[in-house]
Amino acid sequence: GMPPLEKEHSSELPVYNWEEIKKHDQEKDAWVVKDGKVYDVSKFLQEHPGGSSIVVPHLGQDIAQVFEDEDYHEHSDVAHSMLERYQIGYLEGAQVRTRSSKNKELSSVDFDWTRPIIFQIGKLGNNYNEFIHTPQVLDEPARFFESDFFEFFSRTSWWAVPTVWVPVVIGVLAYTATLN
Repeated sequence: GMPPLEKEHSSELPVYNWEEIKKHDQEKDAWVVKDGKVYDVSKFLQEHPGGSSIVVPHLGQDIAQVFEDEDYHEHSDVAHSMLERYQIGYLEGAQVRTRSSKNKELSSVDFDWTRPIIFQIGKLGNNYNEFIHTPQVLDEPARFFESDFFEFFSRTSWWAVPTVWVPVVIGVLAYTATLN
C-alpha cells in the first residue's frame, strides 16, 4: 500500500509551482518532482546508474510513477535515500508523502557526510555492516579527517605509491643480495 500522507511540511525549503518546475528540463538544469517534493538532480544525472538518457525525458515532471514502476525500473531504498539528498523544495498545493523504508535502522543512523567520517564510524554500532554495504553517491568525496594536513595524505594518486615503494623494495632486495 501507499505510505501515509503528511498534512504539513515543516521546513524552511521554498514552495514551487509547476510553471516554474517545468522550466528546469535540461541536463544542466534538471528538476523532478516526487511525492510533493522538488529535487534538483542536475549534479546526479551523470552518476545515475542507468545513464542520464533514461532520466532526461522525465525532467521537469513528476517521476513518482516511473520511479516506483517495477516493470519499468524499480528503485531500491538506497536510490530513494540518494534522491532525498537533492531536495530543494516542495510542490505548491501538494501533500507530502513519506516513504516507509524497509531498513528503518539505517535511516535512523545519524551520519553527517559534511563532517569527517573517521570518527563517525564508531557510532554506527550494529548498523556498521549494513552501512558499509550501502553505496553512497556523493557530490564530492567524503572527508576522512578534520585536519587538512592528514586529509592531504588520504588522497593519494595511484602512481604515488609505486613511486615511493618500488625504489625502497629494489633497494632492500639489492642490499640483501650483497649479504649473501
